Amino acid sequence: MTKIKAVFFDFDGTLVNSDNFHFNCWNESLKKFNVKLKYHYYLNHLAGIPTSLNAETLIKKYALSITIKDLSTLKDSITKNKIKKEEIKFMPNALAILQRFEKEKISMFLVTGSPRVEVDYILKKIEIEKYFKSSITRNDVTKSKPAPDPYLKAILKSNINPKNIIVFEDTPNGVASAKSANLKCFAIQTNLKLQKKLINADKTFKNFNQAIEYLENKKLI
Repeated sequence: MTKIKAVFFDFDGTLVNSDNFHFNCWNESLKKFNVKLKYHYYLNHLAGIPTSLNAETLIKKYALSITIKDLSTLKDSITKNKIKKEEIKFMPNALAILQRFEKEKISMFLVTGSPRVEVDYILKKIEIEKYFKSSITRNDVTKSKPAPDPYLKAILKSNINPKNIIVFEDTPNGVASAKSANLKCFAIQTNLKLQKKLINADKTFKNFNQAIEYLENKKLI
């Protein structure tokens, strides 16, 4: 692999620490059905998966009397309201890596399964929209992750040879999406149990500092 010219970032769980946030949003959405998810179940089965697919999974699992569309809409509404009230936290060293790639003049793109309205709001709220040339959300593709569509669209937008692009993800679905688009994908995951599910990633790191050290040693940046 030659020098990196572009980096594609996943959003939830990779750049922003949103797993607990979305876990709480789902539990609030399910409250009227007397369903309460456990955190380990959320991490292993729902994290990093588009809302509509999670809605379908939950409806089947708990035999809920609601449509996929209505449960998805409910969850999105709750998420939108909670985002305005709660603090959005970065993952460890996430801001530093954005600053580093900007310094190296490496183009950055956001590729996420979250909806456009949610992503745009958070980018402005935590003041990082300036780092990204463009963002691909679930509203921009017919098929979201784990399909390759989001990353294929990002490649077209970047106008950069895929051999000069790397991806940072944190879930099996995200890794599958990137690899299906024939991109080199690095996983960032502190949870050792979840790391075992990321075997399809080209390499897995506990944090961004380890990733930067690796890229420097390989003279990729």
